[in-house]
Amino acid sequence: MESLPDKLIHTGEDLKERLERARQIKEIQELEECNFKPEINIISQKIDNEKARMGMNGEWDRNIRLYEEAKIRTEIHKSQSRIL
Repeated sequence: MESLPDKLIHTGEDLKERLERARQIKEIQELEECNFKPEINIISQKIDNEKARMGMNGEWDRNIRLYEEAKIRTEIHKSQSRIL
């Protein structure tokens, strides 16, 4: 028969495991509910493919480059809209 301190330790460990499982389930559910799914548009994909052929590689550089190019295209679009 287990002593009271041993039972308490065992109960505490069970509780810790249940809380960890609950945290993991909550995290998975939050990820599944996330509606932010970034996509690279066709223009960015073409630019990226062209630069990759020219030897400009690297995932981090690619993401920075795509972001900067999108900002430039947005500014061009805004300025063209103001002209019209």
